[in-house]
This record gives sequence, structure tokens and C-alpha cells, in this order.
Amino acid sequence: MLICDGHDSHISAKFVAYCIEHDICLFLLLPHSSHLLQPLDVGVFGPLKKAVSTDLDRLIRVGINQLEKIEWVESYIEARPKAFTEKNIRAGWRHSGLAPTNRYKHILLRPGTDDPNSKLSLPSSPKPSAATFEDLICNADDTALDSLNSKLSELAIRNEITTPIRRKIPKVLALNRQLLAEHVILKRRFRDIEKIVCKRAERKGGKRNVLKGKTVVSTPEVLQELKRCEMETELKKKKQRTGTRGKQAKVIQEVESTSEEDEEDVEIELLDVIAVQRFSS
Repeated sequence: MLICDGHDSHISAKFVAYCIEHDICLFLLLPHSSHLLQPLDVGVFGPLKKAVSTDLDRLIRVGINQLEKIEWVESYIEARPKAFTEKNIRAGWRHSGLAPTNRYKHILLRPGTDDPNSKLSLPSSPKPSAATFEDLICNADDTALDSLNSKLSELAIRNEITTPIRRKIPKVLALNRQLLAEHVILKRRFRDIEKIVCKRAERKGGKRNVLKGKTVVSTPEVLQELKRCEMETELKKKKQRTGTRGKQAKVIQEVESTSEEDEEDVEIELLDVIAVQRFSS
């Protein structure tokens, strides 16, 4: 079994065909989980970045804002042996839960237990004191409007709406009307955007859609879909190259014709000058 992340640039039809031919089960990690499940991200890349940053810090402290490539490469050469150690590599596999296998590694467990049903109970933070209507109305905006409406409903149910609160109700109603108008505008805008996105999704193809929702991809069905997507991509690139060449040829032709016209204008001007000089003499 070969484990890798699911980025479409890493998975090609040739790669999947090779895995199928050599009985390799190609397994993709869950999306957006490489910082938890990929051993290099968990145990190696962190120390590597820290070591490189520490080495480059001496240049930044003297006022060098733009590093040269050779300086970064030299720092990487110095940092690599410090990060790619046996201890860090083994820790990456262990903390990702891959070797030794631990499917409950990233579930919040009670310390010292392996039971997935034994979740860690976190200490509860003290509840903040309830805000008054006066506090809410002083900071009234669209973000606090929900709390303001809830507080006003609570006072109405308890029959505790005093005269000062009654005078501020029109301000609350104005905020409600403003928020409603903005909601209608945003809802229409979202509907238009949604139509555009849906149309683009219908036209969109490629390996990203083929790999979406799949973990084991070393199958003949996925291989055929990847081959089809790569052929379509190559045809699009050929069309773009052909169109670019056609535009370049057209521009060159226009420049050449313009140059010929300019040469003819210069010849006419020279003939006119010669004629004037002869007439004067």
C-alpha cells in the first residue's frame, strides 16, 4: 500500500497504471488532513523550517530583506541533517497514527486510555453576565441585532418595557429594516453567483472531479477516467498553442506590411525632395 495526499497534480494515469500493474494499492489521505496524517508534515517539515529560519535570521538581522537563492540553498543544506533524523522520522509516523497503527490517535481521548468512547472533558469557562438592553442599544449594529431583538422579546414577555426602552424601539426597527434590505440584495447577488458557479461546474472537468470523494484510486475505472481527463487537457493545450501561433503570425504580418508602407512613404518623400532640389537649381 502506498499512501499519498490527494492533490490532483500528484495523481496521473501513468502513475495509477503503474500501481495497478505492480499490485500497489494507492491510498489517498483525507482532504485537508496532511498536517495530522502525513508523517513529513507531522514530524520533519516543522523542524526543517525552524532550522532554516534560525540560520537565515542572521542575515535578516543585518538588514538584508531580499535573500538570494544560493543563500537559501546553503541554509537548507545546513538544516536538512538536523531535521531529517531517525528520531523525527519515526515520530512523524507515530504521531500521525500510521505506524504503529492507531485509528484513535486524533480523537480527543482521556489521557492514558485508548477507548474512543472515553472523551476528555474540558473545563468549562465561566459564563459571561447577561447584557442589559441599554448595553446592547449603545453598541447597536448588524452583528448585535440578534441579541438586541432577543432581549427586547424577553422584556416584552415579562412586561418590563419601560419608557426609556420604548423610546429606543424605533432605532431597533430601523436596524431591522436596514438588515432586511441588505439581506434581500445579498440573496439576489448570491443567486446570480450560484447560477454562474453551477454552469462552470457543469463545464468543468479534470482530475479533481475524478479524485473527489475517493481514497483507493488504483482501480481500472479511475485509470480510464484519468486517461480521458489528461487527453482532454492535452487537446486544450494544443488548441491554445495553435491559437497563440496564429495570433503571432498575424501580428508579424501586420508589422511587416506596416514596415513596407513606411518604406514606400520614405521613398516618395525622397523623390519629392530630389524634385524640389532640381527645380530650385
